[in-house]
Amino acid sequence: MLRRLLDAVAASPDDVSLRLYVASVMLNRGEATEALEQCSAVLNHVPGHPGAITLLRRATGMLSDPADVGEGYGEVNWAAYEEELSSDPS
Repeated sequence: MLRRLLDAVAASPDDVSLRLYVASVMLNRGEATEALEQCSAVLNHVPGHPGAITLLRRATGMLSDPADVGEGYGEVNWAAYEEELSSDPS
């Protein structure tokens, strides 16, 4: 599944929602370093993106202390981001 998602990101590198979803999947798999790369790509495209920052914090927390990630920490409200993206002409 992850390989297909990464192929989709390669085909649509500016798809912010897709990159954030991939980062979330990576974090759930314990792949914090790889998730950071996806978050960084989003932030390069959309500086200050709240979803990317949330996931970035979660990934950083996992790297600094994997046992201290807290339940529910870093959950993404996809509906809010899709609404934000649909109203943002950039």
